[in-house]
Amino acid sequence: MEALLEQTVGLRCHTYLVKGDKMFAYRRDSGEIDVFSKPMTFGKRYRKFKKVIDKELQNSIKEVTR
Repeated sequence: MEALLEQTVGLRCHTYLVKGDKMFAYRRDSGEIDVFSKPMTFGKRYRKFKKVIDKELQNSIKEVTR
């Protein structure tokens, strides 16, 4: 899985935890983390992202799957 920080002009700077075209969790620009019980479809078309390391976001998935 990779953490992607939104860089698209006009959109909020959320950080998304994705694998392929599925989103498992995201961090709002306020810092709050939302984890989904079922992965959501995630489209990267027409958007710009920067790969980042977000250990807290990745660990949030592990806590839910336990």
